[in-house]
Amino acid sequence: MSSTIPPSVIPPSGNPFPGDMSWTYSHIITIPTGGQIHQGGFYSIPVVGFDTVMYCSVDHPPPDDFDGPLTANYPQTYWAPNNDSEHLSLKESMLTAGKAAARIIYLHAKQGRKVLSTCAVGKNRSGLAVGIALRMMMGGREAVELIKTQRPGALSNELFCKLVEEY
Repeated sequence: MSSTIPPSVIPPSGNPFPGDMSWTYSHIITIPTGGQIHQGGFYSIPVVGFDTVMYCSVDHPPPDDFDGPLTANYPQTYWAPNNDSEHLSLKESMLTAGKAAARIIYLHAKQGRKVLSTCAVGKNRSGLAVGIALRMMMGGREAVELIKTQRPGALSNELFCKLVEEY
């Protein structure tokens, strides 16, 4: 299973597990400032060229050695850990983590940076953060549909869709 392979051994040819979204990322939107928002799985992080990486997964925190200056090869990293449950009792903590991540994603993209929002597979937790960031530019349903179109299989968690739409 891909989650047992550390990112440092990703083969240059790309995804060794076709169909496994944790190895891929998708471009969601380029905003007028030139900033870009991408959404992806944990193993897509080593891709060179991101200025900012937002880790949204409880089970995949940023590596200690990613704590460095903003350069072309060394992205600025943030961790806004979130749970991927559909239990309504977790709704407030999910929204809090999603809002914290979304604010950074939006502000960095607005500054012209290339931002990657990631979680284990790049579907729901990263999608919640991207969706709330998109809400600063568009309506809720439009944000959900854009993510689902640009990253098929993303935002499959109906609670997360509802949180984005109602934000």
